[in-house]
Amino acid sequence: MSGDTESIARWLIDGARSAPQPQDVLATLCAGLLACDLPLWRAAVFVRTLHPNVAGRRFEWRSGEAVTVAEMPYRALEVAPFIDSPVPRVCVTGEALRCRLDTAPRLSDYPALASFVGEGVTDYWVTPLLFSNGEVHVASWATREPGGFTEAQLGGIARILAPLARV
Repeated sequence: MSGDTESIARWLIDGARSAPQPQDVLATLCAGLLACDLPLWRAAVFVRTLHPNVAGRRFEWRSGEAVTVAEMPYRALEVAPFIDSPVPRVCVTGEALRCRLDTAPRLSDYPALASFVGEGVTDYWVTPLLFSNGEVHVASWATREPGGFTEAQLGGIARILAPLARV
């Protein structure tokens, strides 16, 4: 993998016009990352809302499956598995967090990742999506590749984060 996701970044910068719905954007984005030989198994985007009953929406893509969309009520922000995952930390700090799940210690800080270990995930990278209004939303990227993501692959994902936050 050369990490060259420049064409995907350009597509996002151009407004991802071929993908009219948010779930289409994620599906097309992930197909493009796979075409770049990035060993992506799962990707998810969590975007907060201004809705009085819905804290945010999660868009989740898994290899070979359709994108699912789920609404998260505010009460879910205060219970496991959300608080036991890296997502709240990334929301607060605005800094990416990488969790290698194929090496010990695995789950001491984030017990919510146990299900990923059971599904063979080796590397889980949670990244901030920094919106122009200062809000921090989150995207996560998982692979089952032995040894996890390479630095070039992480760089390829990093290249598309800013344009993704603007779509």
